[in-house]
Amino acid sequence: MCKTACRGPTRRLRLEQRYEASKTMKLVEFGRFTNAMEAMMVKGRLEAEGIDAVVFDHGMNIADSSGWLVPVRVMVLDDDLAAAKEILPEI
Repeated sequence: MCKTACRGPTRRLRLEQRYEASKTMKLVEFGRFTNAMEAMMVKGRLEAEGIDAVVFDHGMNIADSSGWLVPVRVMVLDDDLAAAKEILPEI
């Protein structure tokens, strides 16, 4: 379940505010995965809890199945890293 408002104008406003703030905030790596499916599941879990996440390099390892060469990374805002680790401590 969502701990914060997940839908509607409140979420949209929050995302717009986060976008404006993110112009000065940096992304940090939350985890590395050998395939995009795992990374997308982690991204979905974080977003369900109200933490914005981005998947990097998900198309890089599809062409030649080289997940071990180019890991798929899940990135979160620097301010959200501690909260993300509380939600998924095993990552």
